[in-house]
Amino acid sequence: SVGFETRHARDFKEKVKIGAEYCYSERYILRMGYMGNYDERGLTFGFGLRMPELNNKYRIDYGFQDFGLLGSTHIVTFGIGM
Repeated sequence: SVGFETRHARDFKEKVKIGAEYCYSERYILRMGYMGNYDERGLTFGFGLRMPELNNKYRIDYGFQDFGLLGSTHIVTFGIGM
């Protein structure tokens, strides 16, 4: 799937977000994105893993975001569904 968002306010330049997600075998998920016209944001990417042998209730996700001069952020999440 692909997503796109844009905002144009009076007090700053138009900001753009675009992202894509690809799921393989309902188990492996790849994500990429880009944020344009942000001061310290840009490339994002990540991946996820669903565990079908456990009734798809459990998942692990990792995300990365570049903040330019401020460095980068790594995010890891664990999820349990009902």
